[in-house]
Amino acid sequence: MATGLPAESKPGYYATTDVGKKVTGNIAVPDIPTSAKQTYTAQTLDPSELLTTATMGAPTTVGARTITKPTLGAATGATSTGVSAPSAITAAGYTGYTAGAAPTAVGASKTGLTDTVTGQTGTASTMTGATDSTAMTGALAGTVTGALSAGSTMTAATGTTPSAALMSTQYKNLMADVDADGVPKFAKSALEAAEATLAARGMGKSTVAREAILNAISQAALPIASQNAQTEQQTFLTNLSNSQQAAVQNAQAQIGMDMANLTYSQQKALTNSKFMQTLQLTNLGNKQQAAVQNALSKSQMDMANLSNNQQAQVVNAQAFLQMDMANLSNEQQAATLNAQMIQQDMLSDQSAKNASLQFNATNEQQTNTFMKNLSVQVESNNAARADAISQYNSQLSQQRAALDAGNNLQAQQLNAQIGTQIEQFNSQLAFNRDQFNTQNTNAINQSNATWRRQLNTANTAGQNAVNQANAINAFNISNQALTYMWQETRDAANWSFQSAMTGIDAQTRLSIAAMGNEALKDTATQKVLIDAGGLAIKLYQGISGGS
Repeated sequence: MATGLPAESKPGYYATTDVGKKVTGNIAVPDIPTSAKQTYTAQTLDPSELLTTATMGAPTTVGARTITKPTLGAATGATSTGVSAPSAITAAGYTGYTAGAAPTAVGASKTGLTDTVTGQTGTASTMTGATDSTAMTGALAGTVTGALSAGSTMTAATGTTPSAALMSTQYKNLMADVDADGVPKFAKSALEAAEATLAARGMGKSTVAREAILNAISQAALPIASQNAQTEQQTFLTNLSNSQQAAVQNAQAQIGMDMANLTYSQQKALTNSKFMQTLQLTNLGNKQQAAVQNALSKSQMDMANLSNNQQAQVVNAQAFLQMDMANLSNEQQAATLNAQMIQQDMLSDQSAKNASLQFNATNEQQTNTFMKNLSVQVESNNAARADAISQYNSQLSQQRAALDAGNNLQAQQLNAQIGTQIEQFNSQLAFNRDQFNTQNTNAINQSNATWRRQLNTANTAGQNAVNQANAINAFNISNQALTYMWQETRDAANWSFQSAMTGIDAQTRLSIAAMGNEALKDTATQKVLIDAGGLAIKLYQGISGGS
C-alpha cells in the first residue's frame, strides 16, 4: 500500500462512522425525517355546516264570520182621515117660476193608473279570487342527489425509470463527451495540469504516463456517473411524487366543488317548494275572501231589491187610494148638482106659484133627508177606509214578519256554511304545515347523513394517501441506503483490483522502458528515469486514489 493516502479515501472507512451507521440502519429500518414525514389532518364536522330544520310556525287561523240578519224598521201604519159630516143646509123658500130642462152633470172619474212605480232590482257583482294557476303546479322539493364529476376521480401517477437515471447511461455520456484528442472534457484540465508538471521536469509527453492518466480518468468517471444517475433518480421520484400530490389535491378540490353544487341545488329546490306552497295558500285565501265578499254582496243586493219592491208597492197603493177618493168626490158632487138641477126644474115648471108653498114645505124635509143621507154616506165611507187601512197594515206586518223569518234563515245558513269553510281552511293549513315540517326534516336529515358519510370517506382516503406516501418514502430511503452499500462494496473491490493491477503494470512498463534504454550507462540519466517513473506512479495514485 502506498503511503500518504488520507484515511477517508480508503475503502470501508465510512462503515464505522455515524454516517455509515445511519446508512446501514436505514436498510433495515428506514428513518424518515420528522419534517419529511407526511401527516394528515382529519376534517372535522363544523356544527355550522349541518342543516337545521326550519319549522313552519302555526298558521293564523281564520276567525268565524257571523252574518247578522237585516232588521226591518217598524212599518208606519196607515191612518184613516175621517171625512166630517157637512154642515146643515138651510132650506130656502122662494117663489116658483118656470125654468127650462135642467142640465145633467156627469162626475169625472179616472180608472186605472197609467204610471205605476216598479221596484228596481239589481244584480250583485261576483268577485273572483285572484289565483296563479301556473304556480299551482309546483311540486314539493324532492331529494337532490349528486354524482362525482370526471375531474373528482383520482388516477395514481405512475412512471418507469428513465434511461438518464441509469449509471451506465451517465458513464457513457461522460466518456462520449470528448475533444478531438480523445480526452473527456471533464478531465481536460486535470490532464493538462499533469502534462505541464511532466514537462516542467523535462519528461515531455510520456506514453506510459498518459495511459496511466487516462485509465485514472476512466475510473474517476464512475463516481461522477453514479452521482449523476442518483440525481436523475431523485429528480424523477420527486416529479412523480409531485404529480401524485397534485392529482390528489385536484381531486379533492373537484369533490369540494361537486359538494357545493349539490348543496346549492338542494337549497334551490327547498326555496322553490316553499314559494309554491306559500303561493297556493295565498290563492286559497283569495278564493275564501272572494266567496265571503260575494255572499255579502248578494245579501246586500237582495235587501236593496226587497226595500225597493216594498216602497214601490206602498207608493202604488197610495196612488190607487188617492185616485179612488178623487173619483168618489167627483161622483158625489155630480149627483148633488143633478139633484139640485132637477129640483130647480121642478120648481120652475107650471104652477110654480101654486106649488111654491108646497115646495117650500117639502124643501126643508128634503134638505133634512139629504143631510141625513149625506151623513150616513160619510160615516160609511170613513168606516170602509178604516177597514181598508187596517187590512193594509195587517198585510204589511205579515210581509215584514215573513221577510224577517227569511232573512234569519238565510243568515243562519250563511253562518253555518262560512263556519264549515273556515274549519276546513284551518284544518288544511295545519295539515300543510305538518306536511312541510316533516318533508323539510327528512330532507335535512338526508343531507346531513350524506355530508357525514362524505367527510368520513374523505378522511379515510386522505389517511390512506399519507400512509402510502410515507411507505414509499421509507422504501426509497431503504433502497437508497442499500444502493450506497452496494456501491461502497463495488468501489472497494474495484479499488483493490485497480491498485494491484496499476502497480504491476507501472513497474512492468518502467522495466521495459529501462531495457529499451540500455545504451544509457550514465548513472545520472538512470536516476532521472527512475524518478520520472516514480513521479508518474504518484500522479496516477493521486488522481485515482489508489496505491
